[in-house]
Amino acid sequence: MEHKSSNSKKENKLQDFFGLDGPFSNFMNTLGNIIWTGLLWLVTSIPLITMGCSAMGAFRASEKTRKNQGYITKEFFTGFVSDWKTALPMQIVNLIFFAWLIFDCIYLYGYEAEYALVISYVLYGILFFALGLNCYYYPCLGVFEGNFFEIFKIAFYMTFRHLLTTIALVGLIAAAVLVVYLMPWSIMIVPGLWWYAADILIQRVIRKEIGETV
Repeated sequence: MEHKSSNSKKENKLQDFFGLDGPFSNFMNTLGNIIWTGLLWLVTSIPLITMGCSAMGAFRASEKTRKNQGYITKEFFTGFVSDWKTALPMQIVNLIFFAWLIFDCIYLYGYEAEYALVISYVLYGILFFALGLNCYYYPCLGVFEGNFFEIFKIAFYMTFRHLLTTIALVGLIAAAVLVVYLMPWSIMIVPGLWWYAADILIQRVIRKEIGETV
């Protein structure tokens, strides 16, 4: 009788674990939402000019995934169109700015002159902070009200005030690029994981700023 009772308890635990509302199902559902968010971001970013809108969509979808709320596709496109009139000009500026920055970095690569090395390091520093600023800019569009320049000032302020978080975000970008480079198939998974992790870091910063300003 005791043996049957213990087996019954084990079966109940397994049923609870693998049940519709169990830990395994919740984990798989969250993982599926993370991967789907990354794929949506990837596909809608292909035109390049829409990357800003895609970032807003991914940020909103990742937040809802963490809170286990809503339907991810709907939440993504709600974020995608939420402030596209501000996101598009910023993305145009980004395309021009990063094209110039990358071109200069490539042009100076291989030069052994001291001035070329100094300029290269300056450009790498600018690239680092530009990536960090962009990590904050599009999520801020979904939280704060303001025009292009007002949101830019908020994101710029966050980039330097929360430097450790900025370093972590840019580090995550570098890690994501490296993983995709080494394992190209991971591009189906890595973007969603990046957004999920970045959402945790960025939301923490935004909560701090809102708390300080209220």
